[in-house]
Amino acid sequence: TYGFPLLEFNRVRSDDLRQMAPMNRLANAQKLAEAGADQVVAPNVDTLYSLGQFDLKKPLVLQVPRMGDRYWTFEFVDPWTNVVGYIGQRLDLADASFPNERTAATYIADNFRPLLERNQLEIVDGPQRLASSVRTDIAPGHTAALQVVWVESQGESLLFLGDSANWAVQLQRLAWVPAFDTAPLQSMETKRRLRHEALERNALLVFQHDAQVVTGRLVPGTRDPEFHPLLTQPAHFDASR
Repeated sequence: TYGFPLLEFNRVRSDDLRQMAPMNRLANAQKLAEAGADQVVAPNVDTLYSLGQFDLKKPLVLQVPRMGDRYWTFEFVDPWTNVVGYIGQRLDLADASFPNERTAATYIADNFRPLLERNQLEIVDGPQRLASSVRTDIAPGHTAALQVVWVESQGESLLFLGDSANWAVQLQRLAWVPAFDTAPLQSMETKRRLRHEALERNALLVFQHDAQVVTGRLVPGTRDPEFHPLLTQPAHFDASR
């Protein structure tokens, strides 16, 4: 199975990308994928995709047009379909390397040790500036050095909350903290700070785990900020159960 990703990569490159876009250019889908689509494993049927292959012998700059309130993301993978790289905090690595009863289910060695061995995990200390418009911030609570990502450009802001607020309702109700957060009281104060910053910047909020709310914004309320969802999806229901 080790060589299968390479075969699949070459298939996509020869069958699709050569017809759709030359090297170092993006091919943009003009319609949604259908249920039987098999160009790339099993694409989402509610997502418009862009694909491209890039020659990295020289530095490249990827420019993305303004997307408004639409949620978008780019994933960079090598021919083995491995994500190119990760950034982790030194404090979290220390906790992960020596877990206790509380954190054993949070840090799983098989998730991070292979990345360290392959030099795919860059260890940093504190907030980081990743690009002119992209930066990380530390949001302790779920873990001691959980990172959130800010994207700021042309007067607009986006905040990817990760595990600092798993569900949209957790931003409205600060005391609602998941049981698996390693420092619950710190989670509450982190959410209070992020809520203030997001409201001040009118930031588009992106939720990683919410089953129904993908993005939204905070607006002033009578007592506390209120959350207005923008991009939602129906909750999954398994009728067989």
